[in-house]
Amino acid sequence: MPELTVTHIVLLAVLAIVGAVAGWVARDRRAADEQETLRTMWQEEIDRQRNEQKRLADQNKGLMEQINSQQVRQSKLQKSAAELSTAMREVSNSREELQRDIESRDARIENLARDLRNWQDRLPPLIDRYRKRDEEAGQLEAQLEETLSAVRILEEQRGEAAARPASIQPLSNAGQFTDGLEASNDEDDEYVDEVDGEDTPVFLDESTMIESEAMPDDQPALAAEFDDDPQAQATATDDDREVQAAATDDDREVQSTENDDAGDPAPDDADDAHETDDTHETEGADDTHDTDDADDADDADDTDDADDADDADDADDADDADDVARQRDNLKRIRGVGPAIEKTLNEMGIFSYRQIADMTDYDIDRVTRRLKGFHGRIQREDWIGQAQSLLDKAALA
Repeated sequence: MPELTVTHIVLLAVLAIVGAVAGWVARDRRAADEQETLRTMWQEEIDRQRNEQKRLADQNKGLMEQINSQQVRQSKLQKSAAELSTAMREVSNSREELQRDIESRDARIENLARDLRNWQDRLPPLIDRYRKRDEEAGQLEAQLEETLSAVRILEEQRGEAAARPASIQPLSNAGQFTDGLEASNDEDDEYVDEVDGEDTPVFLDESTMIESEAMPDDQPALAAEFDDDPQAQATATDDDREVQAAATDDDREVQSTENDDAGDPAPDDADDAHETDDTHETEGADDTHDTDDADDADDADDTDDADDADDADDADDADDADDVARQRDNLKRIRGVGPAIEKTLNEMGIFSYRQIADMTDYDIDRVTRRLKGFHGRIQREDWIGQAQSLLDKAALA
């Protein structure tokens, strides 16, 4: 191994120093590069953080704007919700009112339908009644024409008798001056005049019947009318009396006059001619008066026919009054009915609980119009229910 010399050691020392300096320089450069790199990295990081912060600020600003817009929208929605709630309540109230209106209309329609069915049930009898009255009116007109013609004939006879001087001639047939009656002291049966209900003494025997058959030929229509009139009056109904009141009164006067004239027996044959002349004069005056009364009767018939349609239901009550009067009930037992109201109901033809229990809406309106100042009392006091309860109690008893 070669020997180490000082030169070698110096060279090694120099080389070591040079290597150390070179290493230090290299380390310094590397540190500077690392610092530059770190500085660059930190600068980039700072820039990135600033950009992120700016982005977050912008985003926060956008979010705040969105929040404000959402709040405005929410306030608008709340107002709209309040308006919708109010509208919903109004619609609900309107729906309830419409439902009540529909129910009331249904009830009215049902009542009208029931009234219509009642009228449909009542129309056929009314139509038959009106046809019957029309036929009877035609018959009455025909009878009136016959009566007027007979009156004219009697007036002509009276005029001829007044113009012709009276002459006394022997009697060949006493019946033509005494109207078929004979003077007699025998007791004969009397009968009640069927025209006006008065006791008119009319003496009937076989000779009278024979003489009455031999009436003059110029008075057959008048005699037939006077014979038929009592039967027509006996069979007249309450409804017909309303229409035929005036005409029947005139016919009764004519019939009473004829019966009174026919019921006076002749006292003797000497006064027959004088009594016959007085009788013709009386009949002529009565016939003239009856002609005027017949014209008034026509006017009364027209007035009654015009009012008959409005009083159809009152006529129905009058028809039932005779049957119901025998079954009178104490209407004062119904709460709300006093003596005055009971009297009014009786005047309207209502006498029993059954009539009140069977009242229709039309009957209730008619009674309410009659009971002025008591509107709605029938429904408020429940007369129909009370009458039905009283009927049930009577049935159980």
